[in-house]
Amino acid sequence: MSKADNIDEYSDEILAAYPKIISVEINVPRYEYSIKPWNGWSKGNSPTWWKAYNKVKHDRNTHYKEGNQDNVISSLAGLFVLLLYYYYAEIRTGNFYPTPELFEYDGMYSPTLIMEGTFCLPDTI
Repeated sequence: MSKADNIDEYSDEILAAYPKIISVEINVPRYEYSIKPWNGWSKGNSPTWWKAYNKVKHDRNTHYKEGNQDNVISSLAGLFVLLLYYYYAEIRTGNFYPTPELFEYDGMYSPTLIMEGTFCLPDTI
């Protein structure tokens, strides 16, 4: 059980277990682009979407423009990455339902890769 209560403390725990999580690239086919939502994350350096979230949360009158679609999609992609790690065993064995529609991770949906159990994320081998 984690004792972390802020993103810096979570970075200590998550990056110790999965240091390559920052390299995971998520595809957003609907908008034809890819993002690395955890890129550059380290202790004392939160992702851009996290900083924007906190600015809007604490001072929305001044920072309302940071509550935009790009930051929302980036934060959801960050959650998606965490869920990929959390449900790794289910994805690897083809037991991950329903299939996500907004985001994609390379190789996740290939029936051959899933059936052979070769789906992998950085730090999971």
